[in-house]
Amino acid sequence: MIVIVPALIPPPFPLPPLPPPLQTRNNNSSRFGTWTEIQFNRYGTIVGGSIINYLLEKSRIPFQALQERNYHIFYQLLAGGELDLDMKRKYKLKDAEEFHYMNQSGVTTVDTINDEKDWLEMTGAMDLLNMSPEEKECVFRLVAGILQLGNVEFERDPKVRRGGGGGAVMAVRAAGVSAPCSSSSSSNS
Repeated sequence: MIVIVPALIPPPFPLPPLPPPLQTRNNNSSRFGTWTEIQFNRYGTIVGGSIINYLLEKSRIPFQALQERNYHIFYQLLAGGELDLDMKRKYKLKDAEEFHYMNQSGVTTVDTINDEKDWLEMTGAMDLLNMSPEEKECVFRLVAGILQLGNVEFERDPKVRRGGGGGAVMAVRAAGVSAPCSSSSSSNS
């Protein structure tokens, strides 16, 4: 007889990779899949496991339908910038209406969502997870960079037939996005 002991403890708070966006049917539609694996030894004792989260809807960032918001993290970052004006300047944060990835649907605020409170809860959760200031900086810089890249407009150069890739690098620099996050870079902006 195999007996499974209650060895799995749920986390004290949900922390998906990105909080789900507002959509017309509900405010927390799941945009993520989760694959959970539990390993047992031959006696039925749990000896290991893993949880893999993955993004189901990749088109959400560049496009939102009418009356739907993008991922909550974008709005929370802007709310955090209102609480910390140095951060707002550092990441070149503006009003949500000025970011293409946030202004397409006509909805940037929702009466039942307090982005400032959610920002404080999210950063508190990062602290509970013992994220270093450098790791948090990396997350915030990445999210701000995604918002900035949404405002980049590309023009075709009639002299260039194909390839090159230099235009994307120049666009990233023009948007004010710094080098990618790594263990050795923490505050290039």
